[in-house]
Amino acid sequence: MTFCDIEMAEASEEITEDITIEEAVTPKDIDPRITGTDSYTSSVEKLESFLIDPNNPTRKLQLGKDLLEEPKETLKRFIRENLDVFAWKHDDMIGIDPKVSCHHLNIDPKFPSHKQKRRPLNPEKYKALKEEVGEEARWKNEELYRFL
Repeated sequence: MTFCDIEMAEASEEITEDITIEEAVTPKDIDPRITGTDSYTSSVEKLESFLIDPNNPTRKLQLGKDLLEEPKETLKRFIRENLDVFAWKHDDMIGIDPKVSCHHLNIDPKFPSHKQKRRPLNPEKYKALKEEVGEEARWKNEELYRFL
């Protein structure tokens, strides 16, 4: 058996702040369900935008700001020379059959469609579900507490 001694340091001054229960339980920096946050990661380096088509100012690409001027200009020139490989919308992909990229249901039209019968919940499960939802509704009430 392994034992571990833990000593807690005493705070030199009292810290008080008002936070909600929801903030205490689900911190905003780790909860992916909180809306309004960007779920994508950002680039490591700073980026600068440049126009690739002077006829269409909405078409921009980004390159790293730390890239040296000579390789940056070479890359920009290469991209502009090969604009035909960029597809900004589906119509730009000439030669690709829409059947390849369009969604369709694999349903045989010879058979009539049927609406599925609604399956009621077992009364015991329905009661448990109703109680659980009621508990969550009570728990969701926002209250302010003072933490030391």
